[in-house]
Amino acid sequence: MRTLGRVASIAVLAALLVGGIAALAYGWGRTAGSAAVPRQEAAQARAALQAYQADVRRVDQATDRYLADHRALEDRYAQLDREHRALLKRHRLIVPQRTAVAVAPLQCDGGVQRAPDLAADQAGRIELPDAARDADGELQLTLAAVRVWNAALTGRDAPAGACGAAAAAAGADAACAEGSGLGIADAWDNHAANARACAEDRQRYRHLIEFLTAEER
Repeated sequence: MRTLGRVASIAVLAALLVGGIAALAYGWGRTAGSAAVPRQEAAQARAALQAYQADVRRVDQATDRYLADHRALEDRYAQLDREHRALLKRHRLIVPQRTAVAVAPLQCDGGVQRAPDLAADQAGRIELPDAARDADGELQLTLAAVRVWNAALTGRDAPAGACGAAAAAAGADAACAEGSGLGIADAWDNHAANARACAEDRQRYRHLIEFLTAEER
């Protein structure tokens, strides 16, 4: 009987020992798992912060580029305004006579600005006729008028025929007084075409803005 009692005691002690070890192992695993959660959350927070900071830098860079381009555009228009006011003090916008020369197309001021490296004749300016003709039968735009018109649309000086920047700067710009072969109706048609292009640009931009803002909601 003593032997049986001793064996029973040993069995009880072994069961208690195994239970204790199991309890310790469970407690350790639970503690280790609990500690891993904050570490994961901290890593996720750091990644989110880094992504946000990258977005802020990208927005700042885009803003800087826009402001630089806008300032350059404003400076160009201010310079053109000074030059063209002086040009139009010397020459009229319209003349009755017909003169053989050749012109340039209009660019929508409110639409997309052309890249600086594009050739001036790739904008949307008004084109001079290939051959001399009577504009509207009487009045026609001077080359000075066509030059000012196209420059206002492109944001850059746009020489028309022999009426160019060098001649204007030197004051020897007699060619700017010549008729361009284009009449008021030609200018109006060009204006209407550019106004339509501007409206289409605005419509595209509005839909793009609506799409992007809807994605953010």
